[in-house]
Amino acid sequence: MKLKIIDIIKNNSFYDSLKKGSLLFFATIIVNIINFISIPIFTSILSVSDYGIIEVTNNYIRLFLILFPLNTISSISYFWYRKDIDNSKLITSVFFISLISFSIISAVFYIFQHQIAEFFNIPLFAFQLIPPIIFFGIIFGIINAIFIYNSDVKLNALQQIFNTLLKVVASLLLIVLIFKDYKGRLIGEIVGYILLSVIFIKYLKDYIQFKLDLNYIIKIFTYSVSIILLSTSSFILNYFDTLMINNSLGNEKAGLYSYAYKISVIYFAFIQSFQVIFNVKYATFFHDNKTENILSELKSLLKIVVLISGLFILLSKELGIILSINPEYEAALIICPIIVLGYFFCFIYDLYNIPLFHSKRIRNITIIIFICGGLNILLNKYLIPIYDYKIASVNTLISYLVMAILGYLFCRFSTNFYIRIKTLIPTISIILFYTITFYLLENLSLGFIITIIIKLCILLISAIILFKNQIKNFINTNG
Repeated sequence: MKLKIIDIIKNNSFYDSLKKGSLLFFATIIVNIINFISIPIFTSILSVSDYGIIEVTNNYIRLFLILFPLNTISSISYFWYRKDIDNSKLITSVFFISLISFSIISAVFYIFQHQIAEFFNIPLFAFQLIPPIIFFGIIFGIINAIFIYNSDVKLNALQQIFNTLLKVVASLLLIVLIFKDYKGRLIGEIVGYILLSVIFIKYLKDYIQFKLDLNYIIKIFTYSVSIILLSTSSFILNYFDTLMINNSLGNEKAGLYSYAYKISVIYFAFIQSFQVIFNVKYATFFHDNKTENILSELKSLLKIVVLISGLFILLSKELGIILSINPEYEAALIICPIIVLGYFFCFIYDLYNIPLFHSKRIRNITIIIFICGGLNILLNKYLIPIYDYKIASVNTLISYLVMAILGYLFCRFSTNFYIRIKTLIPTISIILFYTITFYLLENLSLGFIITIIIKLCILLISAIILFKNQIKNFINTNG
């Protein structure tokens, strides 16, 4: 029977893609398990305010990892496969520009550290740790790019796992034994990076030369700076709302919002791991004009997405309650389904982003991201002070929905292939049903056990309907 089940899984059109990306998918699972286990530990030790400081600081780090090195790491993907480019010179130039730029901007930051920390609304100590974390982040951003574009899946997977594991373990030890607050988590990032350097720094040394090529520096600098706005605009949609909440309402509200996002990001990580695998084939089939193959793969992917979305929309609140331990965090969990729904529409947009990107409609992609990023900022600016932090999840959902609609429109009228709305309507309808059901059950207040039973029954029925053909095949082969 076990062999027959495996055969049925192998007959799924998405199986081949999953097999090829299995190492990265496995790494994603491990990373999420580590993060998953760490959530109740951190929330039981840290106050909501400390949690907010950590998340806000990490969000600034994400932004500055683009700005401090002048976005040069993004140039690696652009130049790596060009026949006229020596990859050692490429990495050397990226490293040199990043190091010089980092040194200058860090000096300015420390000169005006009191004013900037006050503007960011984070403690001075947290602010002072940002440049060291960014320095290591730049180094490992380059190393990770080398692994990715060398197609070294094994090293890429190992780097992801060790990166997460070492930081979490170091942070926990520092919080429990020494600092007892946000300081331990941020210093743990640095300690984790130092330990990571011992393992992986040799892979960077192989690409570093002692001679610089001025032509490479000019090419990389020009390209990287020209797309800084494009790179930061995606940050605006994903993280800027937390920064605005922190500035408007304080660390505690930012901590509550961040916790709800942390639960929902687990969903997004799972969806992305499947989508990354799918995108490889999607791009290949798009170039080969094999549209039937794309749709076949997509239908299998959408079934998986529906089930994972249902699981997180219906059960994210219960999951958050179990993981939080500290009841102060539970107030934010009501917005988890909205955040998950927003990430789902981000997934839909990515389905249209592939044809746009490979049809070289970069201008269209830029327009979409700028419109939606600007919309998100405006909504948050005017609505957060009025409706509190929870409205930010609705603002982001609206922005992602507009992004998906614009992606469809631009793709339909400017590329040779686009995924038709009718292909996605069943999936969208089911996921909207999950969301409406969640809030209806919240209003009915049927009790924890009964609510869980109803939600699990809905998920079970969904799974049976979605995979009825596979179930029939399994029954027939055993009949």
